[in-house]
Amino acid sequence: MAAVFEISTDELEKAIEQAKHLPLQEDANAAKAEAQQKKAVEKVKSIKYFYAFSAFLLAVFVLFMLLNYNGGENAGPLIVVFLSFVGLIAALAVAVFKPFGKEWEKAKVSKVLEQQSDKQGSGTEY
Repeated sequence: MAAVFEISTDELEKAIEQAKHLPLQEDANAAKAEAQQKKAVEKVKSIKYFYAFSAFLLAVFVLFMLLNYNGGENAGPLIVVFLSFVGLIAALAVAVFKPFGKEWEKAKVSKVLEQQSDKQGSGTEY
């Protein structure tokens, strides 16, 4: 068959091997894309839960706590409940948004490298 198409057998074998590996790469890319999609959906759900939980705590505080203020008689418990709710929201925000996680670190490193390359390109040093 190689003689008919005027290619060497080595080239034919390479083409066959590449054709075998091409579907594997496509499957790997599809699996990676699916995993990223699943991760993104989970992230969106956790953000949605964060906002719903925050709104719930705010509604509880406004509807039940502030209405029972009584002119300062129960200011201590009101402050404790408020600080507890703020602590819950802050803890959930850190868990959901991961402000100092790996993605944040990668973004900061790339930003610093970009700034350094801009300064080196313009000829000024810091």
